[in-house]
Amino acid sequence: ATTTGTHLPSLKVMPFALVSGATYRFILAASFSSDVTGPFAQNGSATIDVLFNRSPRGGQVKIIGNGRAVVDMFQLEALNWHDEPEDLPLLYVFALRSAGAGKSLVEPLCSKRLQPTMQASLPAGDIEAVVEVYDQFGACATASVSKTIGRAEMNASSTMQLLSAQQKLLDQGNGRE
Repeated sequence: ATTTGTHLPSLKVMPFALVSGATYRFILAASFSSDVTGPFAQNGSATIDVLFNRSPRGGQVKIIGNGRAVVDMFQLEALNWHDEPEDLPLLYVFALRSAGAGKSLVEPLCSKRLQPTMQASLPAGDIEAVVEVYDQFGACATASVSKTIGRAEMNASSTMQLLSAQQKLLDQGNGRE
């Protein structure tokens, strides 16, 4: 499916018309349409086979840890993702969405990163952790997992624990640790 048809001097393939991992053959045929005869009256063609990039695959995301919302830290892990060697390195984006919220990401937890793990405090309730995995050409795959996070009772001790954990994360992000 194209937006330019088959008789124009350029070809624009419609978004999402090509299937990941499929091989496509493109053929260009040209002819000189004139009353000229002899060596200048020629037809020609060229063919190219193109393998459409496959997305990363085979992986999953896990939430490691049992704890309380906001107070405790959880480990998010993207496990067992692979792709062709020429498509590496893989980049990971972790996000949260409310369970049952459909495909829309509610809260990204990080930008694209090389590390397939991250620590995060999570909100209370039924949440869904999502990982988007990108190869170096931009092909993307996603996986998600749901978990119920219990509410934390806040008191002076848990407030200090939370502030300490948040400061540690800030220090790590600023390269102090």
